[in-house]
Amino acid sequence: MPEMALAAGISRRAALKAAVSSTRGVAWRGAALHVRVIDGRGGNAGRRYEVLLSSLPEAIQKTLSNTNVSLAAGVPACIDITPRPMPRASQGDRIELLLAAITPALKHPRGSAARAVAIKAAVRPGLALRTLQRFVSEYEAADYDLTRLGRKRPSDAGERRVWVSREFDRAYLDGGHDPRQLPHWGERRDQLLMGWWASAAQRAGWKRVRLEVQTALRIELADAGIQLPKSAVVLSQRAVMAVQHYREVDEYAHNRKAWDDGKTRIRRDNSQWRPMQEVVLDVKHLDVLVTRPDGSQVHPKMIAFMDSGTKRMFVYFVFPTKDERGVRQEHVIQAFIAMVADPEWGLPERIYMDNGSENFKLETVKPLLDMITSSGLKTVVKAKPYSGASKPIESRFSELDRAVFSQMLGYVGGDRMKARRPDLGKKTKPYPHGHDEFEAEVRFRIADFEDQAIASGPFAGRAPREIFAASGHRATTIDLLSLDAHFAEFMERTVDRGAISINGVRYRHPELPNGRRVSIAVSYRRDADPLVKIPGGDWAYLQAEQFYAPGMHDGAISAARSQSQDRRRVRDMRQALPAIDPARNMRARAGERVVALPTAAAPAPIMDVIASSQAEEMGTAWKAGAQAKLSGPTEVEKRVARQNALTEELESWYAPKRA
Repeated sequence: MPEMALAAGISRRAALKAAVSSTRGVAWRGAALHVRVIDGRGGNAGRRYEVLLSSLPEAIQKTLSNTNVSLAAGVPACIDITPRPMPRASQGDRIELLLAAITPALKHPRGSAARAVAIKAAVRPGLALRTLQRFVSEYEAADYDLTRLGRKRPSDAGERRVWVSREFDRAYLDGGHDPRQLPHWGERRDQLLMGWWASAAQRAGWKRVRLEVQTALRIELADAGIQLPKSAVVLSQRAVMAVQHYREVDEYAHNRKAWDDGKTRIRRDNSQWRPMQEVVLDVKHLDVLVTRPDGSQVHPKMIAFMDSGTKRMFVYFVFPTKDERGVRQEHVIQAFIAMVADPEWGLPERIYMDNGSENFKLETVKPLLDMITSSGLKTVVKAKPYSGASKPIESRFSELDRAVFSQMLGYVGGDRMKARRPDLGKKTKPYPHGHDEFEAEVRFRIADFEDQAIASGPFAGRAPREIFAASGHRATTIDLLSLDAHFAEFMERTVDRGAISINGVRYRHPELPNGRRVSIAVSYRRDADPLVKIPGGDWAYLQAEQFYAPGMHDGAISAARSQSQDRRRVRDMRQALPAIDPARNMRARAGERVVALPTAAAPAPIMDVIASSQAEEMGTAWKAGAQAKLSGPTEVEKRVARQNALTEELESWYAPKRA
């Protein structure tokens, strides 16, 4: 209410100043104003100033008697003198306001009474009489240039007024130091701020950076022989925060993830993809507790494929056992085959996946995708390492957390250290049903989620299932057995004593031919036995070699059976062989010798070659040794003699016992 200010002929700011002074016992115009401060709208921090009407000077009370201010029955009337903050108008609004105020006065001649009356009539809060007179004069002098009604640009606009801080500059100049060096200290302040923001100090916040810069400034001032009080070497928060962008240097060196999250990126319009033209693969660790059959609890893993052209999600769940750490290659392959088998999905034209080792096997489908793609793009693409923003499926996972998993029983939240609990001190209750019920509920909730319209982005206003239904897409199918065999690892092994060694494990099959090299196919499934291509036959399963306990007849029976099969196989091979005549071949080769070959010269006697005095002694010794061998018993006679001696010894040992 401007009544008091208008009645007294002062501004509202002056009226507020008089009221504040009255609270300290200072009289205003000979009257002791009764002022109260209450909480309410307006004023600094919501404080409101009110002056009791009856405490004002009598002249002002008479002036206000003709206004709407009146005394109710027994209630004292107060005038609100709290100044209202006025918004700062733009340059154009200011020119328009002033032009509207002075235009009536410009219609009258300069210096006329009519102009003076018109100017006085334009006076209003914020536009004093002297201000209007000055603008009218300047506007006419500038030949009605509208820019003269706007705010004037200061003469020192764009120039630096504060070098280090107001306190520093004042103390520096008051200390009698060279003012020409003040810009140097301002530049030094800026350099120190940039350097400390680029250091590890930025991790503790701007206050730590300010502390370090102020300390460094005091050290450099002391080295330069400049003594300033500690209270003078202070920096404002505004000056410190002005160069906080240099913290990016430290983040790039020590927190690459934070730097990567904030770097410049582009946006893509994935609505231009056709359905199944690209699928994005990723693995999500679910924040839901599920009970295993043995009673233990596990957080399931979800292998998801997102269709970039529709934002649909195909999910495959893995419930790791106690000895499993997470998702393996075989799980990803099984999820991929399950997607291809789905009649609404089928084979994609392009796979976008991260660099996890569990996705390695999917790179082998590149030749297959190259045959069906029509876009000419790379069919297997790997995302940039450690860059979650480069995978569009990550944002979809966040939406599933809010709309699907957080609505289910057993949800523990994303922060395992602050798990969702039904009550303090109690553990989170797991999902109350089994694996099958969990999968069914998740799929049902995802289907309901995909029936809802997307809020933003290129797909805004359309639901994923609506987009897919309108596309008329038909899945690209493939023989699933062939696809399953595609992921097998092929190798060759040599059969050794009826067995094949694969990764340190020996495998057997009754029809394995000894010594032959055969083809082996090892499945991507850990629980599947390898296959062997029987020569002349089909593929067959290999069985791991079985160990038998000592003394058990099963091992001997199995060995006898295998040896019998080996003999039968050899007989069958012999019957299939053609008859051969080695003697005939030899006679044919002998008949070809029509001309007798010359006899080679006999070599010189060894004694002549050695030409040594010991030759006769060596020859005599070899001759004596040969005669001794001829005259002595043969090896058979020696063995029979040993056996007879052993028999006599055993009979002499048993003879006393029989007696």
